[in-house]
Amino acid sequence: MQEDRSSWGKLAFSPDGQLLAVGQESTIASRHVESGSAVRILYGGRTHHIESVAFSPDGRTAASGGGDATIKLWDLS
Repeated sequence: MQEDRSSWGKLAFSPDGQLLAVGQESTIASRHVESGSAVRILYGGRTHHIESVAFSPDGRTAASGGGDATIKLWDLS
């Protein structure tokens, strides 16, 4: 029996290791790694589920790749 992983979030650590970006469905949430508390939650902007998440080198922007073959940039500052 295979486990359904379609609802699992996509994850990325910030370059400094202090934040974790979690992409799920059409939402990105940034959280403090140590406490787990939400820093910022950004809704919408995607028409398909998020398939991948990455941080910019300065950690101020997250990029998400969607099931519609597009990339969306999210301002985390």
